[in-house]
Amino acid sequence: MYNFFYNFNFIGKNNNLIGVLDNFATTEEIDIMIKRTMSSFYDLYLKRGSDRILLTGSTYQIDLNEYFQYKDRADVEFYVRSISNNYVLETEITGDKLILSPTSVNGFSFLSVIAKVPDKDIFIETVLEVINPTELYEDFEIADLESSQISWTHAGEAQWMITEGQSFMGDRSLRSGEIGPGQESEIRIELDLQEPGTLIFAYKTSLRPYYDKLNFYIDDLNISETESPDLWTGNNDWRLMSFNIRAGKRSLRWIYNRTSTTIYYYDYTAWIDMVVIPDKFDPLSSIDDETNIIKGASLNAYPNPFNPNTTINFQINERDIAELLIFDIKGRQVAEVFKGQLDKGMHSFEFDGSRLSSGIYYSVLKYGDKFLTNKLILAK
Repeated sequence: MYNFFYNFNFIGKNNNLIGVLDNFATTEEIDIMIKRTMSSFYDLYLKRGSDRILLTGSTYQIDLNEYFQYKDRADVEFYVRSISNNYVLETEITGDKLILSPTSVNGFSFLSVIAKVPDKDIFIETVLEVINPTELYEDFEIADLESSQISWTHAGEAQWMITEGQSFMGDRSLRSGEIGPGQESEIRIELDLQEPGTLIFAYKTSLRPYYDKLNFYIDDLNISETESPDLWTGNNDWRLMSFNIRAGKRSLRWIYNRTSTTIYYYDYTAWIDMVVIPDKFDPLSSIDDETNIIKGASLNAYPNPFNPNTTINFQINERDIAELLIFDIKGRQVAEVFKGQLDKGMHSFEFDGSRLSSGIYYSVLKYGDKFLTNKLILAK
C-alpha cells in the first residue's frame, strides 16, 4: 500500500504564488485558499494570516492594514466572519480599525476577520487567537481620572491628579496633590474580590526625608511601615511593587503625609503608575461550560519579580499539546517559551528576559482549548 503526498500550489495575479496546501487539506481550507487566490485579481492580499492577542486593557484597537493589503479602501469591506466564544469579548469594526472589548469572563476565543471584495463572495481571512485574562490596569495615559476604567476615590486636603513628565511606562502618571504642613493627600480603590489575586503598582517619591512620607495601605495594614523608611521618603526612583491580596472586600490606599510644620518652597511630590489589580468578577460563576479556564492546573513563576531570569512552573492534568507564551502589558506576544506535547504533571521552563525592558508581562499557558495566565514583573 502506497501513501502519496501532494502539494497544491495556488497561483494568483501575475503568476504570483498565493499559497500551498497538501492533500490532507479540508474542504473549508481549500475554499478559503481559492477565495484568497481570486482576491489577488482584485489587488487584495493577505499580509498576516494569524496572530495572538492578550486583552490587557478596557479596549484593544487593531489596525487592519497590518493584516491586509489593498490598493483602494473603497474596494474592500471588513467583517468579523466568526467568533468561537463570544462570551469573552465584544467586537466592533470602525473604518479600518477592529476594536476588541473584553467582558468580565475569562476565556479564549478564535476570531476570524475577513477583507472582502464588495458584492462578491471573494475574501481573504486572518485568524486571531484572543485571550481575555480580565485583569484591570491603569497606566494613566488618559486625560483625567474620570476616564479611568478603575474607580478612584479622593480624600484629604488635595486631590491626586494625572501629570506629564514623570512615568514608569509611557508619558503620564498619577501625582499627589499639593498640600501644606500637617496635611495629607489620599487616593484609594475599593475592591470586592471573589478570588485572591495579585496587585502591582510602581511608585516614585521626591519628598523631604523623614518629615514627608508616602504611605501605602492594604486594608488597615500600612505596607510602608514594614520596610525601611528610606524607601518611602526622600528621593526614590521608580520602584515596582507586587502583593498577593485575599478575596473579599479590600481597600487600597496611597496617602502622602506632611508632618513638618515648615513652609516649603520646593514642590515635594509622590507619584504612582501602572496599577494592575485583579478584577472582582468570578469567571466560573455563571457560564462554566463556556469558559476556558484549566481546572486542576496551576501556573506560577519564581523568582517574581525577576532580573533577568525566572523559572515558570505549571501543572497540567492530562497529556496534551501545550504552549507557554509571554505577552507584554499591551497584549503583544514577545516570546514563545515552549510549544509541544507534555505529559500530565508538573513542568518547569526557564525564561530569560534579558532582551526585554523592565515592566509587567504575562505568562500564558495554552493547553488544548484552555488557558492560564500569570503576571510577571521584570525589574532591572
